Amino acid sequence: NRTARKLHLAYFLVDGPGYIIRWGGALDYYQIRLPRSGMHISDVFTFAEGMLPLDQGEMLLECVELPSGRMVDAHFFEADGQFWLLVLDAGDKAENRRLLQQKANELVLLRDAHAQILDQHLGKGMTERLLQIDFQKDGERRVLSVLFADIRGFTSYCEHRPSAEVFEMLNTYLSAMIRPVLDGGGIVDKIVGDAVMAVFGLLPSELAAPGLAAAAAREILKSTDLVAAERQRVGQPALGVGVGIATGAVVLGILGSKERRTLSVTGHSVNLAARLESRAAPGEILMDERTFDALEWDHAGFAPRVLDLKGMDSPITAFGWMNQDER
Repeated sequence: NRTARKLHLAYFLVDGPGYIIRWGGALDYYQIRLPRSGMHISDVFTFAEGMLPLDQGEMLLECVELPSGRMVDAHFFEADGQFWLLVLDAGDKAENRRLLQQKANELVLLRDAHAQILDQHLGKGMTERLLQIDFQKDGERRVLSVLFADIRGFTSYCEHRPSAEVFEMLNTYLSAMIRPVLDGGGIVDKIVGDAVMAVFGLLPSELAAPGLAAAAAREILKSTDLVAAERQRVGQPALGVGVGIATGAVVLGILGSKERRTLSVTGHSVNLAARLESRAAPGEILMDERTFDALEWDHAGFAPRVLDLKGMDSPITAFGWMNQDER
């Protein structure tokens, strides 16, 4: 009885061919014209056309709109050779479905907007490729190459200069540093001030991560050299860029809270790449031994160096490659 009152139940008993025998319930609520005995059920509800006799014992039509505008669930079922049609109000259900669909549409639009923003940092189409990667909730270990690139002399350059000039210079250099990463199959993990951190080996590639990182590093030096040359031509200070690369196992995962999350990597190789970048001269790529050994290039032009790095237990052997213009 509570269900009947709450959901405004109306009922119809019909014979095998579909002719009405008896009816009752909340017909006024649905503005259903009063049927006559012997009238066919499809003359009252057009959605019932062809429904009877039932192929199976019961049938449910959800969220059907009546001419009055009411939304109903229509339940057909058989009992003792006769058929019942129960009509129950589905207004709340239909509204909830509408709201859910609206929310789903909003989320799709939001996802597309976020994808467009991410594509500016990851490269066009990279967002969709990332969505296909199954990241473990608790993080996972992977062998990747990590690259840090930093503008040398940026802090002293910023002193006593207008903020607009500083940001114009910074954006010009960052664009020249980020594009080679994206073109080279890397992902920009973060931008911190005048430094860029990138990861190679996460996206599918026929080339090994160390080679991708080293090639991107060379392109970074070439493109930032062009920026420096143009700045010199117009009488502005030209700044160099140093690059550090390390390869090894890192922990990859999603960090953050439900309000904001980000894909990030942590581990020894991340720290090592940052330390190598801090020791690289302007126009120099400084890489760890594992990256160097994995390169399929001619090793001519690389110079080994033994370095004591902050946070490292013992000295390490690193290999430096200096841009030809800086030698």
